[in-house]
Amino acid sequence: MATWKRRYSTVPIAKWQQKANLIGKETNRLSAAAARDDLNQMDYLDDAIIEALSDFDGWVQQQIDRARGK
Repeated sequence: MATWKRRYSTVPIAKWQQKANLIGKETNRLSAAAARDDLNQMDYLDDAIIEALSDFDGWVQQQIDRARGK
């Protein structure tokens, strides 16, 4: 079962998009690298989605097998 816990009370995608746009305009490479690292905070979301998708896929396959009498 998925163990994902929500980190934000609102959807942070707009904020991430703004940060990504600012990185493209940044002239200081170190600042751009630091800002990029800050955007990696969304990696947890990717992991959670993959885990939930895997759980769902397993459930669907179980239902298919049950319907086929396996």
